[in-house]
Amino acid sequence: MSKKRLTLHDFWLKISLFSCIGTLGGFDGEIAFAQSATHPSELRRNWASESHGPIRSSEWDRIVDIMDDDPEVFILLDEVRSKLGLSHISDLQRIISVSSTLEPRVQGLYSHQESRTLKAHIEPTSAIPATVLPEHREPGTSATRTITSDLIEETITEKTPSICIRNGLDTFEAISTLVHELKHLHGDEFTVTEDPLDFQNKEDYVARILEAPGGELESFVTQARAIIRLSQKTGVPITHERKLVSFFDTSGTLKDREGLKQYILDDLGYRERLSQDYHSLLSSGASSAQTRLSYHRTHLASGIQENLDRHRQAEASLLPYIQSMKLRNPLDPRIAAYEDQLKRTRATIYHYQLKQQQNESEIRKQLGRLQSYQDRLANRSF
Repeated sequence: MSKKRLTLHDFWLKISLFSCIGTLGGFDGEIAFAQSATHPSELRRNWASESHGPIRSSEWDRIVDIMDDDPEVFILLDEVRSKLGLSHISDLQRIISVSSTLEPRVQGLYSHQESRTLKAHIEPTSAIPATVLPEHREPGTSATRTITSDLIEETITEKTPSICIRNGLDTFEAISTLVHELKHLHGDEFTVTEDPLDFQNKEDYVARILEAPGGELESFVTQARAIIRLSQKTGVPITHERKLVSFFDTSGTLKDREGLKQYILDDLGYRERLSQDYHSLLSSGASSAQTRLSYHRTHLASGIQENLDRHRQAEASLLPYIQSMKLRNPLDPRIAAYEDQLKRTRATIYHYQLKQQQNESEIRKQLGRLQSYQDRLANRSF
């Protein structure tokens, strides 16, 4: 049976109690924990009974009961809950699953799962509009879009955050892995996709993404601190995670930041992964620039030109007609109406001339972006 979930009021009472324990225990102001009722052997046994699929309530309750007792992790859980628009921490269970198909070195994976796609047509003479998200969406979803120039349509794809934990981990490993993936979700801006052109090169991308909010450095720091606290609380020795926590002191303070960064990039293989991400972003950026270039060069340009030609023809017809009316009868009351129509026609021509200039500017911009992407892709060192 799961123990009663803490309210925020109860939680801050726990914070006060833990702070007192830390002071009495001589931990130099660091939060310490009362000894856990969980037997160490419980934390080193297999956590999930199923090999693949959604996490069971009993498995979720088992780890959250332990995580609730860690103030820093509790705050993380509550902030993620709030970020996703969920009512209770227990609702996070819906985004957690267990998998036996993750890559050998991967213990957990944070990703987005596509939930639905909406399409809206774009008028041939319109610029690409801002995304209009549906008013009613599932909590915890985000949206991105792509433009398909051949069909002139906008596709809004909503994606729901998902965390997958490797089957076969013990409870201690599952908790630390979940903390790591939750930190990724916590820092994720959902709709923001990095533009590789905002980075000087591949090395700059790797360095900055590593230290970005919710990136690998921040996630491993949060994970290591949770491991140290959990080990101290339960008496479970740190085994598989020994190299990771070696960059921290016993209070959880990071003492070798550069060493940890090199460990993440080289020992854990994130330099190669982030480099591959950079290459993928360059490829998708080039494809997007090509699509937008095609859209502005063909559909939008031809639509604008057709409207210009039509209104110029109307102007060319109206001018001699008005002149002939004035010659026949300068006081003809219809003249004013036709002159007003001529003014509106010329205003429309001016409007499309401006759109044509804007479109030509956008074509030059997308040409430049496409060339930049292609130049970087041609340089295999990026």
